[in-house]
Amino acid sequence: MRIIGLSAVCLFILGMILSSAHFWGLSQKPKTFEHAWFQLDRPWRIAPLSLLEKTKPSDFIWIDVVRSQEQNLFAATSPIDLTKKYWSDRELQELGFPQLKDALTRVEGRRLVLNLLSNVEGLDLQLSDLIGASGKDRILVQSEFDNLMRALKKLQPLWLYGSSQAERVRFRTFESLWILTATPFQGDVYVGPLKQKNVELLTEQVAAEIKRRGQHLIVGPLENKDEWDQALRLGADGVFIDHEELLH
Repeated sequence: MRIIGLSAVCLFILGMILSSAHFWGLSQKPKTFEHAWFQLDRPWRIAPLSLLEKTKPSDFIWIDVVRSQEQNLFAATSPIDLTKKYWSDRELQELGFPQLKDALTRVEGRRLVLNLLSNVEGLDLQLSDLIGASGKDRILVQSEFDNLMRALKKLQPLWLYGSSQAERVRFRTFESLWILTATPFQGDVYVGPLKQKNVELLTEQVAAEIKRRGQHLIVGPLENKDEWDQALRLGADGVFIDHEELLH
């Protein structure tokens, strides 16, 4: 009986802690970052660089960025083996990838999502120097590496920043503990797919929490019209389209 009593007390205390965290989260009023993107009509259509010729001038462009062993930045226009840490200039050129500076010339004036695939020292400085002040009102940085986005944000605080895999999983973990409202999030825009490995990643509750905070949501890549409709039902501000038929 003593064990049962102690267990009940522990569960009660745990419940009180979780409830406190939940209501503490509700009481917080996150500061929203005013940005030119947020004044535009929605949903924003975002297409990869490989589909540039099929886009409208108002469409945003998604560019996957990888750095070579020789420390040159390239725009990946097709899937790349992310388990391979180092790629040479020659290998990336043989894949048909343009250098990032040339790709940026092609999309001059367009709004961009730069998805950083390489987690290497000095990439933040290199990208900041390459784009500089011209990135204001145009650039959203996305990466699975929190450290890289944090470092770049110190250099370019007026750019927008997305969400890493760790942050997306954290939302789902906190949701399962009934403390979704207390989930820490350092980004400006939640960026992620509806599912990952057949596991629902962006739930109605997570989407609603992002909106409650006054933040924004980019969903994708989207595979078909059903996913497009689901993203809009969740309140997506932007949709990342990876298939040409969805651009029509």
